[in-house]
Amino acid sequence: MRKVIMGALNHIYDICFIALMLLLLLFAGYAKWDSQQVYTQADPIQFIQYKPSPPEMMPLEELQDMNPDVLGWLTIYDTNIDYPLVQGEDNEKYLNHNPKLEAEGSGSLFLDYRNAKNFTDFNTIIFGHHMAHHEMFGDLDLFLDEDFWNEHEYGNLIYDAQNHGLQFVAMLQCDAYDFFIYHPAVNGESQRIRYINRIYETAKYVRGVDTETLRDMQQREADRKAALKEAGKTDDGTGSVFAERRTSPVTPDDHLVLLSTCSADITNGRFILVAKILDNPVENPFPETAEHKVTQGIDSAKVAAMIGKWSATTWIIILIVLILLVLALYVLSRYLYRRKLERLEEEARASAAAEALEGENAHDETDF
Repeated sequence: MRKVIMGALNHIYDICFIALMLLLLLFAGYAKWDSQQVYTQADPIQFIQYKPSPPEMMPLEELQDMNPDVLGWLTIYDTNIDYPLVQGEDNEKYLNHNPKLEAEGSGSLFLDYRNAKNFTDFNTIIFGHHMAHHEMFGDLDLFLDEDFWNEHEYGNLIYDAQNHGLQFVAMLQCDAYDFFIYHPAVNGESQRIRYINRIYETAKYVRGVDTETLRDMQQREADRKAALKEAGKTDDGTGSVFAERRTSPVTPDDHLVLLSTCSADITNGRFILVAKILDNPVENPFPETAEHKVTQGIDSAKVAAMIGKWSATTWIIILIVLILLVLALYVLSRYLYRRKLERLEEEARASAAAEALEGENAHDETDF
């Protein structure tokens, strides 16, 4: 009776174990598929059919009919950054809505709500998620590599039905709570000069300034500020080390665009690629890598459907294989378990027979 009960309990345990493993596999498969869908939906190919080629703006106008918040298009050459730009009534909406106003975790590239839509401000801030697989602003950290920085100077910005070049003038690593850098639409020449100086202070690279010289300038500026603080004086920006030798092609009369995304390296860290808006577009110096990003006529709906179907099918196959593997392990474990029971039963029978034989021999010796 005890053996029957133990066998039933073991059987129930095996069933529960298999059910738990299947549930875990189902959850893991769904989580992986869902994660893949997030990246698929954030791919530029989802929106490339709406990319305009000024003066032909009809493709973008189709997207603007779906969402009036769409105002332009941003491209960074030789990266995967090739997206429409939007601007909401706050800086929260487009953290989790795409340019079609669909709820998506990847969000959109969006202007600070305090900036002018036509980029007439001195400094315009554009936010975007830092995502894996080169999606959204996931390629901004490529500019942390000095060779990449030196080789990639230009991008493109479309707004008001006009093509404009972008010249990347600085790469920053700063804190999300650097309220001076994250203050849009700076007014007044003196404040703009201080803003340019602040860019120098927090820059990893500045166009036209070699890295060794920049580090020396940053150290001397830090020493100057420390001396003022120790003397109890207020720093009004005059006498800045950066004002002594400004070789960056930025003036208070320019219009800057700051492309901002999160950094996983430090708490509240941010990457900011600073660009200067040029009157005329600059030809893509990397035409061999541009085809999949800028070619018109791609049916993004079909491509998205194909990618989505492929991803789901792939993970279903993997899930089936894993289920079959678990079932095979279960069958093997049951087989080994039965063999063990049979061996134990044989040993028990042999032991019982030996005891019985020993008992008979002892009885015979007693009779003798």
